Amino acid sequence: MGATGLLAIPAPIRQLCHLTAGDLVVLVAQPGRDLLLIHPARTVARLLADPFAAGDAG
Repeated sequence: MGATGLLAIPAPIRQLCHLTAGDLVVLVAQPGRDLLLIHPARTVARLLADPFAAGDAG
């Protein structure tokens, strides 16, 4: 993460994740496995909202 508070994600990874400059992302780290997952925030929001929209919240 740079001084601006932004994380530089290499272009091939942005393309794979369908990200464009300025997109919000959710990062999930598993340091013990040397793993960093990058999810577009819009995808996470949709996944969280779908059960509620369908009335299956409980």
